[in-house]
Amino acid sequence: MVFSWSKKEETMRQRSQHNLLFVYWQEFLSFIGTLWGILTLASVFLPLFNYFLRVIPVQRVEEGGVLYWFSIGFFTVLSVFLNVFILLGAFAYRGSLNASSDTAAFQRQSWTLFAIGAIAILVYLAGYFFLHDSSSFLSGCNVQGFCRLVAEAILLFLYVSFFAYITRAFALLNLAYYLHHVKS
Repeated sequence: MVFSWSKKEETMRQRSQHNLLFVYWQEFLSFIGTLWGILTLASVFLPLFNYFLRVIPVQRVEEGGVLYWFSIGFFTVLSVFLNVFILLGAFAYRGSLNASSDTAAFQRQSWTLFAIGAIAILVYLAGYFFLHDSSSFLSGCNVQGFCRLVAEAILLFLYVSFFAYITRAFALLNLAYYLHHVKS
């Protein structure tokens, strides 16, 4: 008799875990179901779109670009991976806030993040085209491989930062909307 009771408890615990997972899934869908949520979700996958459409130049040396050490896929995977964590972090953060949180502060922060993201992509493009058009830049370096690696690492940082700042800005706007409209 004791064995069947613990089995019932185990079954009930599994059902409650499944129900909790279902509740989290519903909350996540309502979190990204707004216009800002859709924009946040789209910004998570912007690096993947850039991988296929090549709007922002990220090309290997063999294709006429500047990348020698890093691949285009590495830039893309790192950006998408970071953006997914930004989205999930914003979703997890919404639970610790209440409806009376300062949504205006989120909006101000998002504008700042958009501006920093714009600066990051402009510096990235300037650096990319500078490396592309100036082969004499690396000829002054004693260890050309190391100089190229450092230059590509800076480009990688700027590229990933651009997408991360844009995603974070949309996530904050989504969080402000969620707190103001859904949670109130």
